[in-house]
Amino acid sequence: MINIVGTLGQSLFSGFCMLILASMMSALLYPAFQIFNHRLSIGNQTLTTLCYTLIAPLSVILALVVLTHPAIAATVVYTHCHDNSCAPHVPAPIISSSTGAVLVALAVVIALIVVYFMSRTLQSARRRQMYLDAFSKPSKQVSKQPFAHYRLIESEDLAAWCAGFLFPVIYVSTGLVKKLTKLQLHAVLAHEYGHVARRDNLRKLLLTWG
Repeated sequence: MINIVGTLGQSLFSGFCMLILASMMSALLYPAFQIFNHRLSIGNQTLTTLCYTLIAPLSVILALVVLTHPAIAATVVYTHCHDNSCAPHVPAPIISSSTGAVLVALAVVIALIVVYFMSRTLQSARRRQMYLDAFSKPSKQVSKQPFAHYRLIESEDLAAWCAGFLFPVIYVSTGLVKKLTKLQLHAVLAHEYGHVARRDNLRKLLLTWG
């Protein structure tokens, strides 16, 4: 049991370290990726950005699978020996040492903190959108144009924004609708629908935690 816990703890700690390094590399290469991504259509930009943000965690998962499964590790790591050991590279339990126990505990605590703050962020966003839906109503405009579909919030402030990660919704204040002409309102809604089409809220969330 101790060996299993030790191996799991070391795997978590190794994965966390690799995730930090992979995320740093992704962040450093992101400007170069953006140059390539801007040449694509809006729909493809969203897909490629999502794939780019998943590279770091998927790479870490793949590395951990390879390291913890000798049969797989033997196919990608060339045969060599360390002292009298010629077995594939597999993380060894370190829970038996005080330093290893501290590292394992640290990895578990950090992982729990990250999961906690991620869940708080998602819950807060979901609660905020529930409030927005409760205090808003669908626009009365009836049109085949996609920009005619949004929700109105009774407010004299001039505001328009989109909320939601998987299914974003456009919200517009009544003050803004009264202030703008139809053409100006159409331009504002087109801008907001650009955020919806690119799934900017989801991309921002993935880039923040990736």
